Amino acid sequence: MESHIENEMKFTCKGSDTSPIISGVLAFLHENQFNVLKQSEKSYCDHYFDSSDYQLFKNNCSARVRDYGNKMKMTIKIPVSNDGEVTSRREIESECNSFVELQSFVKSNYAESIAIKEVGCLRTVRNSIIFQTDHQYTITIDLCSMVSAGDKESFMEIEVESIDDDCRGEFELNGLQSYIVERLKFIPVNESKYSRLLKWTRSR
Repeated sequence: MESHIENEMKFTCKGSDTSPIISGVLAFLHENQFNVLKQSEKSYCDHYFDSSDYQLFKNNCSARVRDYGNKMKMTIKIPVSNDGEVTSRREIESECNSFVELQSFVKSNYAESIAIKEVGCLRTVRNSIIFQTDHQYTITIDLCSMVSAGDKESFMEIEVESIDDDCRGEFELNGLQSYIVERLKFIPVNESKYSRLLKWTRSR
C-alpha cells in the first residue's frame, strides 16, 4: 500500500483531439529549457464507487478501481487543501484483485464504515510528460470519456502534478499556467473528475 500527498493544478476543455495540445506543451517546456525526463501514453478505465447516499462525493472524497487491462489498482482520495490554485489530496493506493478487497480497502482508509457500489465509469487515454525544474513534476494530457447506459461524453483535461510528503501552495513553472489558459484555451478547475462524472451520470 502507498500513501502520499498529491498536489495538482487542473485545467479542462471540451474537445477530443489532444495531439496539438501535447505538441504545444512539449514546445513550451523545451523553449523554457525545462528538462523533459520521460514521455508515455497509456489507456485505462476508472470505475468509481460510492455509497447509495453518496457519502464519498459529499465529503469530496473518491474511491476508484483503475483497470489497465492486465492489472488493476484501487485508490482512495481524501482532500487536504483546496484553498489556492493548487489542490492537495491524500492519495492511498493498492493493487486490487476483487470487489471484496476494495470494500475492505475503503473500510480501512475512510473515516466512516459504508457499503459501496459502482456509480460510474470514465475511460481515459493519458499522455504523461515528466519534467524537472526546481522540483520534479508530471503534466498529463487526458482524453476522458464519461460512459453511462450507452451514452458518452468526452472532454480533455490537463493536470500538473507534484507528489510530495506535504501540501504545496503554489508551483514555480515559468508561466506554464498562463500558457495553458491563454494559448491552449483551457479553463482552471478544482472539481474532481469523479464529481463531474457523477453529476453527468445523474443528469442522464
